Amino acid sequence: MKNLFLFLIFFSIYQIDLHANEQKNILIIHSYSQEYAWTKKQHDGFVNYINENIKTTPLEISTEYLDTKRVKLTKEYQDAFVKYLNVKYAGYTPDIIYVSDDNALTFMLENQDTLHFNAPLIFSGINNIELKEKLEAKKFTGIYEIKEIAQNIELIRNFSPQTREIYFLGDDSETYDSIKNNIKTQISKYPNIKFKFISFQKLSKVKKELEKLPNRSFVLLTTIGALKDEDIKNSTLHNSIRELSELKNIILLSMEDAYIEHNVIGGYVTDGVKQGTLAAQKAYKILKKIPFDDVNNKTADANTYIFNKKALFDSKLFLSEYISRDAIIINEENTFYIKYQKQILNVFFIFLVVSLISLTLIYFISREKKYKLQNSINKLKKYKHDALKKRKIISNIQNILNSIYWEYDTQNETVYILNYTDTKIESENKSSLSYDDFFNTLIHPSDFYELQHAIIKAKNLNNISITCKHRLILKDGSFIKVTNNILHVKSNNSIKIAGLILLNESSE
Repeated sequence: MKNLFLFLIFFSIYQIDLHANEQKNILIIHSYSQEYAWTKKQHDGFVNYINENIKTTPLEISTEYLDTKRVKLTKEYQDAFVKYLNVKYAGYTPDIIYVSDDNALTFMLENQDTLHFNAPLIFSGINNIELKEKLEAKKFTGIYEIKEIAQNIELIRNFSPQTREIYFLGDDSETYDSIKNNIKTQISKYPNIKFKFISFQKLSKVKKELEKLPNRSFVLLTTIGALKDEDIKNSTLHNSIRELSELKNIILLSMEDAYIEHNVIGGYVTDGVKQGTLAAQKAYKILKKIPFDDVNNKTADANTYIFNKKALFDSKLFLSEYISRDAIIINEENTFYIKYQKQILNVFFIFLVVSLISLTLIYFISREKKYKLQNSINKLKKYKHDALKKRKIISNIQNILNSIYWEYDTQNETVYILNYTDTKIESENKSSLSYDDFFNTLIHPSDFYELQHAIIKAKNLNNISITCKHRLILKDGSFIKVTNNILHVKSNNSIKIAGLILLNESSE
């Protein structure tokens, strides 16, 4: 008995897991064509939400389009479409059916007994609130498309407080009639404003009527997808909005997000993506086996403020901070930075890299120069130290020998003198003299010839010292007898004569 109980528990868990991984089928039927902007927005909102939230369960989504902007939803057309669906989907069992807009819901209501599938039905974009009375609560649930007129009237009053007439434009379709009836229930709150409805099937008649309006008249687009051109063919939505935007005497607002292009400034609009997303949230709950009674119908939360920045600018209209704070703004002119953001960032990155490389090079070059400069300073200090040391040595030698050292550079005729003795000579403050000044200042005139002869003799000899005795003139005008030892030395390919004057300390 215990084993049987455990087996039943295991089997139940296994069956639940197996059921959870079974493929789910969703059949979508849209009222209009796949290229109709409003339909495409709802479809994308629904499918994207489902795909993002159901990832572990196999899923198959099949989509059909009634295309009733092109073909009227007659009894003959409905019968043909029912036959088409029953043949195409024979043996197919959808877990959920999703329909968008009034005609698709009407089609499902009127043909639910002849269609081969029976599944919970989710809807969105429904304008005809009266259909609610025909829907079986345990089978139908969805999102109604409520044209919120109050917010758009307040928006117009904000743009132009003096405005006393507002116009509603439609395509004279059944959808327009539903929207018109809904609007009429709301405008009674504004007794000081006249509301006028303009609706024709032909676009040319609509334009002709609009051309009669006063300058800067506010016109609200309700539904215009069924407008036809001169050949009684459906005008594309893009073409209809473009032609209406060419009228300079009107300011176009929209009650539907799909119409916001060209010179349509926008407004408080039904949001197609949000309609589809809210419907998908209901579908997700049903697929998760949440009881159907808990999935309530919604008539709110599917509208949004959306504005065309360029159209607002061209119409010289400005949004209040209160409205713009939560609004979606499209066609907003990009700043120079946003427009060229990628290029600017690339240039900035290149500049940053080049700057870093340059700074690095400057750092290393500066460090190298600093090193070399410091090295040169150190060498100069060493040279100075060595020179002072040598000078001290020479000074000591001179003091010991009581002598003065001199050196004659024959190339530039200059005599350099080093005197560290106490004997004061005429050139005491000079370290160099010209050859002539050397004789005139320091050598007794009577001894010129003898010293010059000794220098010439030394010049002609290498490394042989020549001794010459003469008199040296002192600073006070007296003179002393000295012995001058003269030697020819070579230095850097130049001829130099070096001499050491031994002071005899006898003055006359």
